[in-house]
Amino acid sequence: MSIVSRFRSDERGSIAMIFGLVVIVLALFSGIAVDVSRAYGVSSFVSSALDSTALATARELQLRDMSDTEVQQFAQTRYTALLSNRDGSGVRFEPLNISVNRADETVTITAASVVPTYFAGLAGQDTLDVNESTTVSYNVRVVELAMVLDITGSMNGNKISALKTAATELVEEMIPNYPRTKSNRIALAPYAAAVNLGSLSDRVTEPGNDSADGCVVGRDGLDATAEVAPGSGAWLTAMVAGSPLPDIDPTGGSQVDGYSCPTAQVLPLSKNKGELLNRIQNFAAAGWTAGHLGTAWGWYLVSPAWKSIFDASSEPKPYTDEDTIKAVLLMTDGRFNTRFIGSEGDTSDEQARALCDNMKARNIAVFAVAFEAPSAAEETLRHCATSDDNYFSAESSSELTAAFKEIAGQLTSLRLTH
Repeated sequence: MSIVSRFRSDERGSIAMIFGLVVIVLALFSGIAVDVSRAYGVSSFVSSALDSTALATARELQLRDMSDTEVQQFAQTRYTALLSNRDGSGVRFEPLNISVNRADETVTITAASVVPTYFAGLAGQDTLDVNESTTVSYNVRVVELAMVLDITGSMNGNKISALKTAATELVEEMIPNYPRTKSNRIALAPYAAAVNLGSLSDRVTEPGNDSADGCVVGRDGLDATAEVAPGSGAWLTAMVAGSPLPDIDPTGGSQVDGYSCPTAQVLPLSKNKGELLNRIQNFAAAGWTAGHLGTAWGWYLVSPAWKSIFDASSEPKPYTDEDTIKAVLLMTDGRFNTRFIGSEGDTSDEQARALCDNMKARNIAVFAVAFEAPSAAEETLRHCATSDDNYFSAESSSELTAAFKEIAGQLTSLRLTH
């Protein structure tokens, strides 16, 4: 009994036992810390990949309409490619969960990952779940662009071909083949000594004074450089038999069929890519350069004051619409040198400059392209451009195409910047 009693009261090994247990617990917690740290690392690179995927998906939604299935496929493909560059070490990456809110124009992407543990399994935790989520906006503005294009006699030959190529490239860039609910719209205002409105001329000229061929010229007084919609006291002058002869600036060059009506007609805002391209390809060069008339129609085509003149699909949005960018592209190869005696006051150059000033006051982005043009034309276009970055001087066909592409790029950047 004495031996048993001494054995029961002997504490000489207790410290070693406690120390052993503490070491085991510390080792377990250290191992768990390693597992948690590894899970944190997975969370970090998953979060980075998810952010990149979400931004790319949002941009794609800005550029085109996508079904939910297409969004899922696009995002998953990009996410998988990003993760393939990282060492997953047995991590299971679940398929992305994607929710597109088309009303708010946001996309939410959630990524779930399962990280196997090395040490926490001893405590019954075989895996650690890592969940990351992000929401980005894909709100995009639309562009209403009026292209004011010189189709005068001096553009005949290689120049008109170069213009067709450049204008086609811009349309291809601004209106892609894949559909969008919020599509850009482009209007065409080809001009020479007059502007051909086709059937629209009946809506802008005084009843009884309609033009048989659809051509119109300017207006008198303050209305000549304003956006006042046609109506009583503010009608445009129709080009009809007996119209006042054009006032040709003698420094502008030789006359080519001075004031005949251009065959190319104005096209109001449209997202019909086929029609836009067909109109452009049918441009024919002839006549003098009433550049102020083309400039005026560039404004009219994007002005909400004129919405009643156009069909519903071509009505310009209000200036206050924050989701709409209004722009006018002016292009010429010669000096604005033609106005009509009895219907207009200032020279064509002077009226064009006043029109540009008034457009810019409405926050319309004005781009200007001088194509192998004399200095007088360059000065007018440089005055019209919203900024130096919006003015281009092209001395060859390739430079003309490059200028139009640059304008399309600038407009695209504006669309994605809200």
